[in-house]
Amino acid sequence: MAASETARPIPQSDTRTPSARGRGRRRGRGRGRGGNANAAPRPEPTENAPSESVARRPPRRGRGGHSGRGAPHARHNFGAKLTTEAAPDAAPAGPRVVAEHADLRTRLVAELSNNDYDCIICYNTVAKKQAVWSCSRCHAVLHLACIRKWAERSVQQMEERNAMHEDPEVRDAKGSWRCPGCQHTRTTIPKTYSCWCGRVNNPRPNAMPHSCGGPCTRACAWHGCAAGVCHPGPCPGCIATVNVPCFCGKQKEVAVRCSQLQSHLPEALASLSLNELHAAAVGAASCGAVCGKALACGHHTCAKPCHAGPCAPCAEQLDAACHCGRHTQMMACGDRDEASRVPDVASAWSCGEVCDEPYACGVHHCTEPCHVRTGTQACPYDPARVQTCYCGRLPAKDRTSCSDPIPACGAPCGRVLPCGHACTTPCHDGACPPCTERISQVCRCGAEKRAVPCSSADGEFLCQAPCKAQRHCGKHQCGRKCCPLSYQATLSKKQAGIPPHGDLGAYLRQLDPIGMHACDVPCGRPLSCGSHTCESSCHRGACAPCLRSSFTEVACACGRTVLEPPVPCGTQVHCSYPCTRPGPPCGHPKVPHTCHGDDTPCPPCVHLTTRRREKVRCGKLCRAVLNCGFHTCPGACHAVPDECPPCTQTCKKPRSLCGHPCPLPCHAPSKCPEDKPCEAVIVRRCQCGHQEKMDVCGMSTVSPRRDALPTLECTPQCKVAQRNARFASALGLASGPSAGEALYDAPLLRYATAERRSALAVQEALADFIQSPRAAVLLRPQLQQLAIRNGMEPARVTTALLDFTIALAKVYGVEVEACNEQGVLRIGTPTTARGTDLRLKRARGSRVPSPLLSEYIAANPERVKRTMAAAPAPVVRTTTSAQMRFNAVALSHVPAHLAEDPASLAPMLHGASLGGRRRWRVDRSAQGGLVLCDVQLEPLSAAAVASASGAQGPYASLSAPERRLGRLADDVNAALRATAPGTPILAELAAYHTSEHRVERMYSTGSWRS
Repeated sequence: MAASETARPIPQSDTRTPSARGRGRRRGRGRGRGGNANAAPRPEPTENAPSESVARRPPRRGRGGHSGRGAPHARHNFGAKLTTEAAPDAAPAGPRVVAEHADLRTRLVAELSNNDYDCIICYNTVAKKQAVWSCSRCHAVLHLACIRKWAERSVQQMEERNAMHEDPEVRDAKGSWRCPGCQHTRTTIPKTYSCWCGRVNNPRPNAMPHSCGGPCTRACAWHGCAAGVCHPGPCPGCIATVNVPCFCGKQKEVAVRCSQLQSHLPEALASLSLNELHAAAVGAASCGAVCGKALACGHHTCAKPCHAGPCAPCAEQLDAACHCGRHTQMMACGDRDEASRVPDVASAWSCGEVCDEPYACGVHHCTEPCHVRTGTQACPYDPARVQTCYCGRLPAKDRTSCSDPIPACGAPCGRVLPCGHACTTPCHDGACPPCTERISQVCRCGAEKRAVPCSSADGEFLCQAPCKAQRHCGKHQCGRKCCPLSYQATLSKKQAGIPPHGDLGAYLRQLDPIGMHACDVPCGRPLSCGSHTCESSCHRGACAPCLRSSFTEVACACGRTVLEPPVPCGTQVHCSYPCTRPGPPCGHPKVPHTCHGDDTPCPPCVHLTTRRREKVRCGKLCRAVLNCGFHTCPGACHAVPDECPPCTQTCKKPRSLCGHPCPLPCHAPSKCPEDKPCEAVIVRRCQCGHQEKMDVCGMSTVSPRRDALPTLECTPQCKVAQRNARFASALGLASGPSAGEALYDAPLLRYATAERRSALAVQEALADFIQSPRAAVLLRPQLQQLAIRNGMEPARVTTALLDFTIALAKVYGVEVEACNEQGVLRIGTPTTARGTDLRLKRARGSRVPSPLLSEYIAANPERVKRTMAAAPAPVVRTTTSAQMRFNAVALSHVPAHLAEDPASLAPMLHGASLGGRRRWRVDRSAQGGLVLCDVQLEPLSAAAVASASGAQGPYASLSAPERRLGRLADDVNAALRATAPGTPILAELAAYHTSEHRVERMYSTGSWRS
């Protein structure tokens, strides 16, 4: 219940309050259904007016009754008889009669007693047995549960907003709530149900609802409440008469109404009893007589009637003279100087000029500004008053009159100046000059210091150094000249004594009580609503939520979900009903989904249908040869070559001098620049092979090293190792390789020299497998993954490459098993590469050897040559004619001028390129002809691939790719005959060794030709 303070009575509403059950009608602000005390009188009933029984309000419907509040519109009772032609005229319903009440208290009592009062929060009736709360300002009556929930929610929301504020005082402030009737702010949440006067908690049911039944204790403390019993609403004014002294003190007892006395009585006196108020003899009423108190001017009395408080300043206008008598002016008597507010002084103001009144000596005159004259003053230079020199050190014994000069001793004056220093001027007359003592002055930030005279150091010294400390926002620098907080730019948590997990920004804000480092840059960040920006100054942490609201209803797209105002800015309407938008334009049923806004489109149609496209993407890697002619496209399936990106991969072509891969980005068609030293790491050894050292290759065209790197010198440990090896050999024990043996045999060196690219791919595949956690892998997928990673064409798997892998795997300690491409094991050594794969299995001794095969060849070129020459019979089988596939188109009988300039052949073969869909590279073979190698054939559609499976003709015995290559040879012959009739050039399908520039064999019109 409300506190016991007395509130101002609020005026009664002159609007008629509707029924509580009329939810859609306009209603008042929680004042029930009462009438107006000042309403106009009702007109007298006429002959057409309804009877009293019709105008009287019917009884209220109970919970189980049949009649309700809508009694003016109650159902009609019809008789069991036919309707006549002339229907009887129904009496018109008269206006609803609303009871009139004298004041708000009477209306609240009546409506609460009749259960006609509604809570302005829940719009439900305030029953007699429900706990209520009443506002002490507007006296609105609400359910205690409603107002408690209202207050707790408001306090929680305000404290959550305050918690995000950067000011610590605001962040720690308690939340408040407002009365829904009068918007009065409170901080205490109502939790107790008490009577109207607040004396009894949980009152028992009484004749007056929610009343304790005792006297009201809220009104006059001297005479009690005039209403008597504890009641709702404001208390009526006290009508008792009280005798109190008047304000001017002429009458000791003045009769005044108690309510009027308490309205203007100070709080200190209002708490006193009547006896204490009489004993204090403080005026509390006006007697009506003239006040007569002396005014502050000291010359007139107050002419106003007896009044409260001090008298007003004297407003008497007079032509007053100044104190020296030279000037006069019109002024109010109350504006006199303090010195002239005495009855004996006639002057009223000072003109500011020198007084110049002669002293008693008649020689000297007064030098002070115009002042009140109280008679002739003694001369300040009289020998009786001046008995020493100016500074007071030397006695003036020879002076006999005021006109005699005052002696000066010549010593420093020594009088203390206002700054605290002593005057250093020799003994002198008059005021001391400004202080000349030089002092050291430090600027506000402490960065600079200067020495200035004391009299010049009256202001603050500011340097021009800008402050580099961060403002409280943590984003902007201060930038203020000579900032006293500039030391914070280098302040750390350790220096400030803050733990590592503490907030240094909060500590710095405490050191800045006046807010010198408060950021004044507007924040401007978008708020969570997405429509507005933060208008606060730049701050730390997240911005406060947008406080704008819409006071119109917000509905979803289908209109079935509506949010009542106020609606916070950025609120999204989440509707759980199905979307009502039309289906997709394709005609299929739309996908079932919930209602959504206009910014979110409906989900696309998911029904499968047939669609024809000219360009079909399979989703696999493109792997088309890029413009550089060396790397392949790493992108997904797309149109070739239109959508292939320019090559940005690492070159990795073997350098011509050392054979190490080029580390530069792809620079085709230019050669790899070898003017800079090679940065590849190689291994240097001593002659016995016991000592090893990692070194940089360093080979370049500037220093073309033809021989191997100088070997390391053997150490005493090498001699020990050699002696141990000899002992082991004599005893028949296993030993490592001797000093003269190579780590790799001749067949491995021969294949790695001839097929450098394939050998590097196998070497990288073995090293990658050993360094991975896998127990076994297949060779073909491993080579394809490395090719994709390096952006190059995968190494072609041939029988020679399989034999090379088997031999090199022994060096790596890896077990090898022959299998098909699906991983099924095969018995014996593979005789053909078609459908054959190798499974690499990890063993206990698997490791990456040192040096690698490529490093060994690059570091020991002469030893490699000697090893291959000493063992010409290869262990790894080389590629034979039966094993070599057709991979190029050989041009024989080429004229000399075309053989010297292969580029001039491009216009003649333009017709065979199919508009750029076929690509190749023209190479000069060792036999003297030209070869179209590295051929990239045109892509085929699914239908073309299906139709090519049963192809017949001269190339029917070959594989599908070889048949397509044979058609290229036929198209080249046709293009040559069309552009150069009679040319002797002949294009034939050929097997071409790219590394050796040698044509192995040719296939022409179904016959072999070596």
